[in-house]
Amino acid sequence: MPAQQIQSVIEDRILNNMSLKLRGLPQDEWNFALKAPTALLLLPEDSVKVFFEEGRINNDITSFLGHYDTDTRTCDFGNISTLLKTHIDNGEEGDLRLMVVPVKEEVEYTYYYYESIPYTAGISNYLVPSGLKLRKDEEVMKVGITSSKYK
Repeated sequence: MPAQQIQSVIEDRILNNMSLKLRGLPQDEWNFALKAPTALLLLPEDSVKVFFEEGRINNDITSFLGHYDTDTRTCDFGNISTLLKTHIDNGEEGDLRLMVVPVKEEVEYTYYYYESIPYTAGISNYLVPSGLKLRKDEEVMKVGITSSKYK
């Protein structure tokens, strides 16, 4: 992600929203085709090792969990503006290099009155053979950014 280029456009404005949705190509349909993973983790390339070694879960600041929808062939990570802002605020040079990793999400539930509320209790490497081809054409490789400026 071209962090420096985005920063030069935003300048002193506040970064409000930067949504990221990845789109996949249709899965191959043959006997030994791999199924797409159900959950994907988006995080900076240099954070992958530490993330799994320390048993972290997504914090929606520097790591984002998305679920792959096989019907629409999309994975929505939501608003990842905090990831770019953290990269810029830390004075990192160059582009923001991101990784998308297939993961297994451990879901547990908390109960509030008569309602059960799911939450992510753990994330681990997805070790089941899986595959997903992401589209990289210019049409889908655009990121929409919303920013504001206070006077």
